[in-house]
Amino acid sequence: MKKKFLYLITLLSFGWMQHVCGQTDTIKVESDSVYAENTAATDLIQRAYDENMTSSLKKAMLAEQLEAQHTDKARREELEAQLRHFREDDSIRHAAMQIQIDSLKRYAVGAPVVIGNDTVMRIYTKFGAFMPDERAEVAARKILQTARLFSPKSDSLVIMNMGSTHDIMYRETTLMSISDFDAMWTGQSRVELATERRDAILASIQAYRKATSVGNTLKRVALSILVVLILCVLIAGVNYLFIKIIDRKVAERKSKYLKGIRIRNLEIINSEKQIQTILFLSKIARYLLYAVLLYLALPLLFSIFPVTQRLAHTLLEWILTPVTGILTGFVNYLPNLLRIVVIVIIIRYLIKFMRYVMREIELGRMTIQGFYPDWARATFNIIRIFLLAFAVILIFPLLPNSDSKIFQGVSMFLGLVVSLGSTSIVGNLVAGLVITYMRPFKIGDRIKVGEVFGDIIEKSPFVIRVKTIKKEIITVPNLAILSSNVINYSTSALDEGVILYTTVTMGYEVPQQKVYALLITAALKTTHILAEPVPFVLSLGLGDNSASYQINAYTRHPERQAVIYSEMHRNILDTFHEAGIEMIIPHYRAVRDGNKSTIPAGE
Repeated sequence: MKKKFLYLITLLSFGWMQHVCGQTDTIKVESDSVYAENTAATDLIQRAYDENMTSSLKKAMLAEQLEAQHTDKARREELEAQLRHFREDDSIRHAAMQIQIDSLKRYAVGAPVVIGNDTVMRIYTKFGAFMPDERAEVAARKILQTARLFSPKSDSLVIMNMGSTHDIMYRETTLMSISDFDAMWTGQSRVELATERRDAILASIQAYRKATSVGNTLKRVALSILVVLILCVLIAGVNYLFIKIIDRKVAERKSKYLKGIRIRNLEIINSEKQIQTILFLSKIARYLLYAVLLYLALPLLFSIFPVTQRLAHTLLEWILTPVTGILTGFVNYLPNLLRIVVIVIIIRYLIKFMRYVMREIELGRMTIQGFYPDWARATFNIIRIFLLAFAVILIFPLLPNSDSKIFQGVSMFLGLVVSLGSTSIVGNLVAGLVITYMRPFKIGDRIKVGEVFGDIIEKSPFVIRVKTIKKEIITVPNLAILSSNVINYSTSALDEGVILYTTVTMGYEVPQQKVYALLITAALKTTHILAEPVPFVLSLGLGDNSASYQINAYTRHPERQAVIYSEMHRNILDTFHEAGIEMIIPHYRAVRDGNKSTIPAGE
């Protein structure tokens, strides 16, 4: 009885210590960010272990009590019923617990034990203070050291039962310890799990020995030399392709295809600079191909030798990871890209349709009541701007990273810069639209805006250009036109004609009727002056020494004003001289002592 009682106390103490240690280990596992997904399953395993220990203690105590009952038959039957009921509950609880553990283990992340490029096994549980990744690292290092010393003819791996663990041993070295937690995780016994892992370690050692044998090493050296030779041949081929073929063809045919780049009379780049640029780009492409070939050859060389295979995988991942990310992003972006394509196609054909309609109106082949042909181009530009703005509004949310803070910040900054820096531009644009629909002039009209006098040769959304009679090209902003008075001589000429006028001063000794007749005669002699309506003379004022007369004559050629005025002035001089009248104004002082009056005779 004393021995059995001591045995029960020992089991109970051991179970309590395991429970405390398990609680501590569980807390540490939960704090480990790398294996946080294993925490729930580890907790369940710890609970299952604790419950198994408690169940074993209870069953042992019930069995002890049952063995002690020899006389009380009723008490014995009661104990047997309790023991049977306890075993059934324990079986049901254990099955339910195992189902939960199995479901959680699907999402658990184990620490891989990697030898070379092969993952020998994964470790999911702690062992004392060692986390799974630390156990995996130590095991991999020991296995690799063993593989370098291992001899299949004389060496082997053995499994030793150490009481609380089963250890996989090579000579005096413990490669790995299998605990009850490890066994409960896999649902095996410690012996079964130790045997399975020993076989896996032995297979990895044999594979490593085979991979690092002298024969395989020589083969790898030969294969690496072959790779280097192929790389040299490819580099020589690329060099020959660019230098001997492409660059030579460019140099030979430069006079035929490379004639420089010109925009009207401005030479952007001459033929020599053009060929230098092409040869420079060819050199850049050649060096890029060198780099690509070298970068592809390095992983191939590193993958030949087991020691550098991990580095080969790293180099390949540097290329494959961004490429895969780009391809994945492109595939995921395809629906939005298709939406953008549809929007662009619809907007594009709407713009084409509006361009066709407005061109027909502008050419006069289509008429809309109240809509003038010269409005067509401006209206089309307005509609196009609105359609493009609508397209931008639809496409912007579909752009990649359009909702990112950086993208939005840059967009706001650009909008602010445009709004602050384009006040006058927007003003001129709006003024251009207003002027278009006001129709104060058209191309070719003779106008006067402020001090600018000449013919309209160009209209744009922001400015107009006027060619003066001196062949000067003057650019006038639309805002200046909108805020000034515009005189259009060409529009008036379409009806009765434009009146050209000039002023002549004559002394009082010349009869005004004669001045009228001579001025009208001189005007009618002038080319481009209309006989109907008849020119007319106005008396503008009476001065101290002379009277001012203004001759007014009609013409339908206001664009030839300078020539018409010049000829009219010559005709006035000739007509007055032929009539014996000097074009001078006498200045004198009249003294009323009976001298002759200045009033012309006959009046």
